[in-house]
Amino acid sequence: MFEHFASGRLQLVVSGIRGARHSWSDGKNPLAATARGVVALESEADRRRLQREAEERARVEAEHRRREQEAEAERRRVAEGTVRRSAQEEERRRRYQLALERDLRGMARRWAVAGHVRAFLGAVEEAVPLGERHEGFVAWLRWANDRATALDPLASSVLPRIRSSGSRLS
Repeated sequence: MFEHFASGRLQLVVSGIRGARHSWSDGKNPLAATARGVVALESEADRRRLQREAEERARVEAEHRRREQEAEAERRRVAEGTVRRSAQEEERRRRYQLALERDLRGMARRWAVAGHVRAFLGAVEEAVPLGERHEGFVAWLRWANDRATALDPLASSVLPRIRSSGSRLS
């Protein structure tokens, strides 16, 4: 602000940014030299304060960017973990299904073999009259029928296990 009074004297009043107020008047020391030193001190102090504020803003912004980068890295890590776990679970289900299919084919083969063995044993019983069946033959026929039963997944202990695990077929 500039105020002009016709007094014949020069007076300089400077208000600083922080509210400091200095005033100079004509006197023994030249006014310009005295004011220049004080103004220079004021502006240097203001410059340092502004620099500290800028450095603090830069530090806060850098910290904010660092936290954002960490959060993004964490989100990526969690997403990758979720994808990896999903793929692992899918692979586990695929392997389980393959194991079930192998078991199914194996049981079907044993069932077919047991049926063929029983058909063969029926043919043997028809071919050998009752009067010609000695003790060794009867023992062998009993053993062969037991083996056919053991091979048959529908007649052996496999069927109860299938019934009890039916809820885990997914």
